[in-house]
Parts: sequence; C-alpha cells; structure tokens
Amino acid sequence: MALLDTARHLAALSAWAAGLRLRDIPAAVTRRASLVVLDLVGCNLAGSRDDGMPDLAAALGRRPGRATLAGTPVQADPAGAALFNAAAIVALELDETNLFAKGHPGAHVWPAVLAAAEDEGRSGAELLTAFIAGYETGARVARATELSPAVHPHGTAVAVAAAAGLARLWEFHPPTFAAAVQQGAALLIPADWNAARLGGTVRNLFAGVVAQSAFVAAESIRCGLTHNPAALDAVLGQILGTRFDAASLSEGLGDVWAIESDLYFKPHACCLGVHSALDALLELRRREPFESERVRRVTVETYRSAALLADREPPTPLAAKFSIPHALAAAMVLGETGPAAFDAASLRNERIRALSRRIDVSEDPALTARLPALRPARVVVTLDDRQVATECARSNGLPIDDGGQAIEKKFMKLSEPVIGADAAAAVREAVRRMETVPNAGALTSPLRT
Repeated sequence: MALLDTARHLAALSAWAAGLRLRDIPAAVTRRASLVVLDLVGCNLAGSRDDGMPDLAAALGRRPGRATLAGTPVQADPAGAALFNAAAIVALELDETNLFAKGHPGAHVWPAVLAAAEDEGRSGAELLTAFIAGYETGARVARATELSPAVHPHGTAVAVAAAAGLARLWEFHPPTFAAAVQQGAALLIPADWNAARLGGTVRNLFAGVVAQSAFVAAESIRCGLTHNPAALDAVLGQILGTRFDAASLSEGLGDVWAIESDLYFKPHACCLGVHSALDALLELRRREPFESERVRRVTVETYRSAALLADREPPTPLAAKFSIPHALAAAMVLGETGPAAFDAASLRNERIRALSRRIDVSEDPALTARLPALRPARVVVTLDDRQVATECARSNGLPIDDGGQAIEKKFMKLSEPVIGADAAAAVREAVRRMETVPNAGALTSPLRT
C-alpha cells in the first residue's frame, strides 16, 4: 500500500516538475531563486579556498571537461565540477538553509545543473528552470522524510534535488523523471552527524559526492537502466529515516513553493543550531555592552539537537562551526561571527580557548518542546559585577524583504577576495538577469581565477 501511495504522489510531482516552464513560475519565485543562487555562488567562491580544496581542484582537473570549478582556473568534466562546487558551497557553513526542506536543497542541485548547463551551452532560462524544478522536488522529498537522529542531512533526502534538476534540464518525460528521482534516492550515502561534530571535512564531500552521483542516476535512466521503485520508501523511510510521508510530495503543487517558504540566509559561518545562542549573546552585548575579560561564566540552555553542539575544545575549524562554546567565545573576543571566527587561528587563540572553557551548554526540555516552530536558546552571562540574560526564540538570519541588499552585500564580501570586485559585479549582474542570459558561460567564466 505504501509503495502505491508513493508511486501516485511521485507521479503527480514528476508530471508537475517535468512540465514546469519558466513562464509558469511566479515572478516572486524566480526573484527568490536568484537570491538563493547568488548566495550559493558566493559561498562556492569563498569555500574554494578551504583546506584541501585547491589540491582537490587540481586532481579533478585531470579529467578533461568544460565545466568550471568556481574560484579556481580549473575546468573538468561536469560530474567532477559538481563534486567540487557542492563541497565548496557547504565548506564554510554559510549556505542557504530551507526549513521547509529541513536541509540545503540549493547546495545539492545548483552545482549539478550549473555544470551540465555550462558543458552543454544551455541558456540561463533553461538553467533557472531546472534549478527551481530540482529544488522544489528535492525539498518535497526531504519534507516527506524524517531522518534518523544520527544521520546528517547533507547527501541524504534533500540530495534527490540534483537528479531531479538534471532530469528537468534534460527534458525527461514524467515517468522517466520519477525514475530518476528513485534512482537518485537509491544512490544516497549514509551521512554520519559525527563527521561534522568531530570536524572531518569528509562531511563537505557528502554534498559533493551526491551531486556527482546525480549524473550517474539521471544518465543511467536515460541509458535504459532500471530503478528500484521502492527506493524512496526503503532508503528514506527505513534505512536513513524513520518514516516517509508520501502525501507531502504532491501537496500544494504550484501554490506552495519551497524556495519561497522558510528560507534562512546565514549571517554566521556555523551550524544553524548555533545561531539562536549567538543571536541571544549578540543582543545582550548590544543591550548592555561588556568586554570578554569581564565574563566569568556563560550558561546556554537550548533545544536537544543544538545542545549536542557543546564541545569546548573543537579539534578542527569545521568542528568549531559545530561548537556553541567556541562560537560564543570567538564572538566575544573577536567581535566576529564570519569565517575568521572559526579558522585555524581562532582555534589557537588562547583568549578564545580560555573563555570557551567557561561556557556550559545543556538542553531545556521545555525549549525542545517548542520545535519545529521555534529554535530557542536562552543565554545567561555572569560578569564580574552582575548577571545578564536573554532568550532568542528563533534566529531570523539575513533579511530577505530588503530587495536583496543584505544577500548581495554578503555575496560581494565573500566573492571579491577570490575573483576581484569587477568579476564579482559581473556575476551579480548575470544572476540578476539569468532569465535572459543566452549561455550559462556568462555566469561561469567570471568564476574562474
């Protein structure tokens, strides 16, 4: 019965996504999609300089191709470019989050469709349509999935977006589109949350590997290989997850757009579970300014999954992005919550290390009960002469009702050090007018250093 339900709802989703045309997409949705793309490209460029990434680019460049590895001079085959760009996008923990999807659909679908569109000389309109179709499909699959607590969201349910995006770019008919989604689900990876908390940058490859394998998934269907019709139910409902609610696949199609719902653009270069505690601390310092030297102890109470981010001595920069004590200590010592707050130098900073050891993190079950509508954190700072406290119910991220100014400012800040101001401005303009760009190369050529 469950398989029949999934087949029916997936067929409806696939018919809608495979038939999606740019003219059918509301203007507000395409504008929001352009902001998501701009955020992803900025994160891609900045992440291209993360530890190991230049050498990875050189290795992938040995596979000849015409797809750009952003932030490098290298071009490679499309699957290799998708691997590199997806890993770079998530490396700094600054990429867009979609709370509707409980994950990061953009980081998975954009690298795949961009690489294929560049390689094939597709137009910006084709690229944007494929991106939105893949994003919406992956977001709905992820919304339908309840992942097991030990499973990291990268490379899992939301990654189906990449195979769906390629299926739309390659104009699959609805039945083959549905098969590509199932094939994508069959090729997901067992992503372990501990990789992030312990600081292994293999965690960045979760997104990269599934963006690469999306080419295998979609191409195999195009070549006539068959799929497992139980993949969504088995892989996401039983192996990686605890349930799969197939009705979520088709609910509100054309009326509810995931790319417009519950978007979160990160202002802080760390896990979303850290953000509410950071925002509470920053609000305290705005309200009652104090220097880090006056802090005797900090107590953080938050919801269950965020309370796991409690390592006072993270071993690597990636682990620091999953540490509430490090994030708060770095914010107080450096006045910084961007990439510099979590780099190798921050881990060696004795003032940050000492303050981090005085920060306690625990779960308050009453705060856990307020999920998923809120993501609360309560912060109490004990100073040498008094105690100050506040609660952040939900970190709101960068504003998205300002005409895109905050996102554009973030993009320029991330991209200018990598490709220069002129190239960054050219990319920004190309993204703004993606619907009219005749060739995806107009987007990618300025991304090469």
